[in-house]
Amino acid sequence: MGYMLDTSVFNRILQGRLALEAVPYDGGIFVTQIQSDELTKTGAKDEQRMKDLLAVLATLGPMTIPTETGVVGYVKIGEFKISSGVKFSEIKAAMERIQPKKDHTNDALIAEAALLNGHTLVSSDKALCAAFEEIGGKVYRIA
Repeated sequence: MGYMLDTSVFNRILQGRLALEAVPYDGGIFVTQIQSDELTKTGAKDEQRMKDLLAVLATLGPMTIPTETGVVGYVKIGEFKISSGVKFSEIKAAMERIQPKKDHTNDALIAEAALLNGHTLVSSDKALCAAFEEIGGKVYRIA
């Protein structure tokens, strides 16, 4: 099994807080369209930062897999599987308990894809890591 990279990984690499060599590669690295969308949205505030983040994404060369659940306004048509969304709901609820008053939809979609595909989640997001472990996922935490 491989590693699902949370968006925080790309930010840490760009900030110089995580070396490319420190990203686990054995078993492959994966993202969903959610991570690409989050990096692209950075361009609304800072176009150069967006370009730099997308360059980090390209350098890592992860395989893009679909999310397991489709959520209108978050997942593009054709970029998700049709599932019950039970794990998505569990992850999102766990994150809301840990960190209320934040929209955790993207993180829950990423985590659900990692869990149901047997991937380790790589992230620096404490709430996401805690929620993922709570529902039985394996986490590779980065500082």
